[in-house]
Amino acid sequence: MTNVLRLDALFAHLPTAHLVLDRDLVIVEANRAYTAMLARTREELVGQYVFDAFPPSEDDVDEDGAHLVELSFRRVLAGETDVLPAVRYDVLDAATGQLHPRHWSIVHAPLRGADGEVQFVLQRIEDITDYVLERARADSVEAELFLRGREVEAARRAERAAARTIAAQALVALDLIDATTHAEAADVLRRFSRSVLAATAVAVHLLEERPAGSAAAEVTATGCAAVVHTPVVVDGVQLGELALGWDSPHHLTPTDHEVVGAVAAQYGQAVLRLRRRDAERQAAENALVMSETLQRSLLSDPARLEGLELSARYRAAAQQARVGGDWYDGFRTADGTAVLTVGDVSGHDGEAAALMGQVRSLLRGIAYAVPADAGHLLDIVDDALFDLGVDALASAVLVTVHHDDAGARSVRWSNAGHPPPLMQLPDGSVQVLARTPELLLGCQTGTGRTVQEHPFPDGASLLLYTDGLVERRGSTIDDGIAWLCRRLEALAGRTAEQVCDELLTSVDGDAEDDVVLLLARAVPVTRDLVEATLARDPAAVGRARELVAAACHRAEVAEGTRDAAVLVASEAVTNALVHGRGAVRLAVAVRDTGVRLEVTDSEPATPVRRVVDLDALGGRGMQLIDALAADWGVRARLDGKTVWVDVR
Repeated sequence: MTNVLRLDALFAHLPTAHLVLDRDLVIVEANRAYTAMLARTREELVGQYVFDAFPPSEDDVDEDGAHLVELSFRRVLAGETDVLPAVRYDVLDAATGQLHPRHWSIVHAPLRGADGEVQFVLQRIEDITDYVLERARADSVEAELFLRGREVEAARRAERAAARTIAAQALVALDLIDATTHAEAADVLRRFSRSVLAATAVAVHLLEERPAGSAAAEVTATGCAAVVHTPVVVDGVQLGELALGWDSPHHLTPTDHEVVGAVAAQYGQAVLRLRRRDAERQAAENALVMSETLQRSLLSDPARLEGLELSARYRAAAQQARVGGDWYDGFRTADGTAVLTVGDVSGHDGEAAALMGQVRSLLRGIAYAVPADAGHLLDIVDDALFDLGVDALASAVLVTVHHDDAGARSVRWSNAGHPPPLMQLPDGSVQVLARTPELLLGCQTGTGRTVQEHPFPDGASLLLYTDGLVERRGSTIDDGIAWLCRRLEALAGRTAEQVCDELLTSVDGDAEDDVVLLLARAVPVTRDLVEATLARDPAAVGRARELVAAACHRAEVAEGTRDAAVLVASEAVTNALVHGRGAVRLAVAVRDTGVRLEVTDSEPATPVRRVVDLDALGGRGMQLIDALAADWGVRARLDGKTVWVDVR
């Protein structure tokens, strides 16, 4: 069990009489020995001006008429410790009402604050009446009284030194509580050892960093004449050691040794506290990294879907734990139907991310295997969540894309308590696909969910999103949806990637929840689609040219467009091989509007346009692509990047 030193209790029980006054000489504290010696109560004294409580004797003045005690107080307030000669002050006997002559030895000492200025005055008194009277009776006592005074003064000096040391120890405890690093805690010990114990060399070592005995060896190596070494022990376990050294022979009193051991133990407690804090921070950071990695792994790029240009984004709320329950997905079912989904499991922690992974995986697996409409699929997910014991409530919207016999495209969707999809038509206008809200996933309605349908012509865009994009403090979600419609209209004509980036930029610093975007743009159905993985081999560039040329030939692409596409593919694949790592993936999609090339590698750094330099050995590839492409850009991936190029 650790003993805690309380300075207020120590002061109250000191056997010698002490009084504390502020700078205005108002009494702020008196210990028990003081009140007993003067037959006064603490309540009578505290708060009184000292000369009101103890009117000075008219006889006790110097040659100029100034009271000796008052002059002493002035010297102390100026920063000096003052010892008065024997002072007579008569004390009233409460029982008889008579004044009894008493003689006192008085010492005044300044008490300084943290800024070094005198804040209080400490008065120590000792009743020396018997000695004074004895001296009056016999001259021989004078020598003894003198020696007694010397002894008293020496004792007073020792008491003052001990009080200063103990007070400094209390400040050490406070400073160690405020320390935020191990270095700061060790520096507290160094300052205490130098300023209070006058040590000229100090070494503070932890055993996890330095071997035992290294602190004493470090101090001894400085040539100190006196060295004191103490272990830093907490609960019987040694954590480190403290060594002090002095240039000249030095004597530490038993009190000094006790204080050194006490501050070493306090330092040990601070070390344990900082270690626990560091461990908690590391554990929290590890959990956060694991949760974020889990969520990012689940939110992979949507699959490539014929006739759809997909772009997805996820951004965690700035003030939250960077993980949560929002998700997006895009994939093709076993019967070839394109499926788009966005949802949100409530929460912003690792548990929400884990539940999101279960709900998303269930929905993806069921939608892939079961040929059913969107409403029926959500009903099956409801039942699966209940039967499998997945304790999650989630909003979600599930969209399937269909073509009729005439080739017209439409979307069918079912909405489980989620913000409504938005449809941006080719002319830039935006429609809210809002219907009567239905219950969240996990409620197991048992009533069957409804399915809605809307045309989805070429050039139109379907935006699915989570509520973090449209919810703002002080406004309704309808206000947020209206803002989103206006923002989409303002972005008409931008690419899908640009629209998603601009929408995220629009809510930077304002979003209080996670934000997920999934934008699907209807493009003419690809007449020819080629995908291939190219090994890191010089022959890969030739293989890429052959694949692009063959795809363009089959689709009867014009010769000029075909040649430009082959050249662009050659340069893009070469860049990926030179600057990337691992295999390179090439995708070629021939559309009515031209040829889309996508080259994916595992290097996250994006290519940049360079200023033309005729003497440079490289850098011309991106210049060539920039010159031949109708448009091009880079899409970041978890495992690298994809460079896409449109050639028309």
